[in-house]
Amino acid sequence: MKKTWTIILIVLFALACARGVRPKGLYQGRFNTVSGEKLAMRSLKKNHTNVFYFISPVCPLCVNYAKDIREIEEQFGNDSTDFIGVVSGSDYTNQDVLDYLHEYDLDLTVIMDPNFRLVQYFKATITPEVYVVDNKSNVLYTGKIDNWAVSLGHHRQVVTEFYLKDALNDISAGENVRLAQTEPVGCFIE
Repeated sequence: MKKTWTIILIVLFALACARGVRPKGLYQGRFNTVSGEKLAMRSLKKNHTNVFYFISPVCPLCVNYAKDIREIEEQFGNDSTDFIGVVSGSDYTNQDVLDYLHEYDLDLTVIMDPNFRLVQYFKATITPEVYVVDNKSNVLYTGKIDNWAVSLGHHRQVVTEFYLKDALNDISAGENVRLAQTEPVGCFIE
């Protein structure tokens, strides 16, 4: 009996330690895109900045923010900045995601993350949630797109803080991001 408890404690300790370890290298490995292609993560290193946008096709806030993300991508997406949508887990088919992209006129490269690899890397918990990352894997900004969503089901009448835009403007100007983190509001990643 004592041996069994010792083994159980060792396994639990190992699992607890593993949770705090970030998976190796953001720009390593490949992901399937929603369009059926393979995306080599190292191909993103050519960009000065990458915006990883965690989405769920059925999360009301992802629906509400689709227009904003489209406009931000149009404003900031260029040869040195790329926007990558991330759908984690296996609850959604490629067609579910393609329907979402089509319905809301989003022209994002979206990668499927069925094993939660990017969720674990970034420690992402919410959709929508953004991570602005440089080509050395440094997270420059993480959190909300703006301050419209206050909590689930509650939002402001007027947006007064544009967190993602401000971060991208700071980066474009060669400055440090003034506000590097905000608390995301939305649907839990499951």
